[in-house]
Amino acid sequence: MSDPYTRFAEYVESIAREPFCYGVYDCLIFTNNAVRALTGNGFADDIIGRYSQRGAVLHERKLIDTFGFRSFPDFLDSRLKRIDHINMPRGSVVAIARQSVPYYALGIAFGSGIVTCADYGTSWVDLDLAVMAWTAFGET
Repeated sequence: MSDPYTRFAEYVESIAREPFCYGVYDCLIFTNNAVRALTGNGFADDIIGRYSQRGAVLHERKLIDTFGFRSFPDFLDSRLKRIDHINMPRGSVVAIARQSVPYYALGIAFGSGIVTCADYGTSWVDLDLAVMAWTAFGET
């Protein structure tokens, strides 16, 4: 079996041109599948498919009403261990603050950047955009 980072790279390559669509290919689905490639298990399988394609699952009102979480970071804290976003290791789940909307985008720290989903496929953004991080690998 290949190592986790090879599986992650293969996953990213397989969705490199996937068009963004809430509930079909969005940052939660991308990140959940990336964590599955890295660890063998998704962290949000029970949430995937239970939110509208018309709006983001990350919207806090939806999280409260539908899933009982106060915020998206609260949801992630219930599934993954939060770690320092300044010195996070590769493979970490990363929240990226988005200035134009009141919710976070998610990605995976990898090398000198963060891999996340974009309008058509994947995107690479600077590590400096990370505002929170969680490990998918258990204890650090």
